[in-house]
Amino acid sequence: MGFEEKTFLVCDRCGFAVEVAESDCMLDVADKHAGWARAAADKVLCPECAPPYEVMVARHRVEIDDYLNDRT
Repeated sequence: MGFEEKTFLVCDRCGFAVEVAESDCMLDVADKHAGWARAAADKVLCPECAPPYEVMVARHRVEIDDYLNDRT
């Protein structure tokens, strides 16, 4: 009996996982896996968790811009 090794891409928020090729580069996860997004240097989000995160980041950018331009 032999051993089979598999590689999985796992969402750091909910734990959802998909099998990926071992050669997949984690730096371009969004390019190789539709809907997945990088949340930090070592964090990835699945297609279900990525959109709310991206909305939160966009709101934060607006708040920073408003603050820096004295629109608060």
